Amino acid sequence: MLLRGTKRFTYQQIRDRLDKLKAELTISGDTPDSDGQAQPPKPDAVVLQFQTKREHLPALLDLIAEILQQPSF
Repeated sequence: MLLRGTKRFTYQQIRDRLDKLKAELTISGDTPDSDGQAQPPKPDAVVLQFQTKREHLPALLDLIAEILQQPSF
């Protein structure tokens, strides 16, 4: 849901930015248990998983902050 867009960026612009940063990003409210199965969402928890090259980390963290602080919904 959080990757639908922000007040400044559309979903496609976010996807394009992630491609440019050679990054993968998953944001969810589900937390996997020890056997990898998703547990029910916790209303006060957000799980972020990301991967990128070291040189792209500052830009990716800026994008993540935008997504979390300025969602379009």
